[in-house]
Amino acid sequence: MVQMVCADQGIVEEVVSEKMQRSLCLKDEEIKKIAELAMRLESYFGRAQDCEWAIDCRSSFPASIYFMQTRPQVAIVEKKSSTDKIVDLMLSRLVGS
Repeated sequence: MVQMVCADQGIVEEVVSEKMQRSLCLKDEEIKKIAELAMRLESYFGRAQDCEWAIDCRSSFPASIYFMQTRPQVAIVEKKSSTDKIVDLMLSRLVGS
């Protein structure tokens, strides 16, 4: 598995260690803030949004969260994957708390 990272020479691919692959990559406060910002975008645009975001680990929270783009969600998948169900559950617990 590889990840894209910023380097002096631009964006480069970096191999992700097994340990990193098994660890959580987002903090609870980051998940809450991303969910909050996504809901604000939905409220602003008046409909569900498909958002792409990134976190700059060199910046301090919450300025480290960047929304790359957002567009209206045009299709809602009826059958969710196991991963989507877990993410939905995590978000509902974090945002609801």
